[in-house]
Amino acid sequence: MRRYGGDDPGPRPPADAPTLLLHVGPDVVGCVALAAEGEIGEIKRMFVVEAARGRGHSRVLLAGVEELAVRHGVTLLRLVTGIEQPEAMALYSSSGYELIPGFGYWGDEPATRCYAKRLDPARAAG
Repeated sequence: MRRYGGDDPGPRPPADAPTLLLHVGPDVVGCVALAAEGEIGEIKRMFVVEAARGRGHSRVLLAGVEELAVRHGVTLLRLVTGIEQPEAMALYSSSGYELIPGFGYWGDEPATRCYAKRLDPARAAG
């Protein structure tokens, strides 16, 4: 919010969206939600508190939401991030996500970047 000056005006994840919380000791330091519709899923609201950044927590959350997506039958996982989040863009690129054309609510917004990654359904077997 600090970079953008307020809350995200975009659509919220469904109230029943699977959500992961990342705890360090008793503290919640991060979260991420999955909005899934059939084989297409979208990462929503991935966030790590500022004091806990730079410790790999985003990678843990990303791996967790990918595993969650596979268990929900998702084969294509996509997301939208803002251009003022270079750390997030670097994370997604280094984690196998590729830039895709804009989609959804933010599809035509020049200050966003959209990414997607094909998931391996065999990962759900383990």
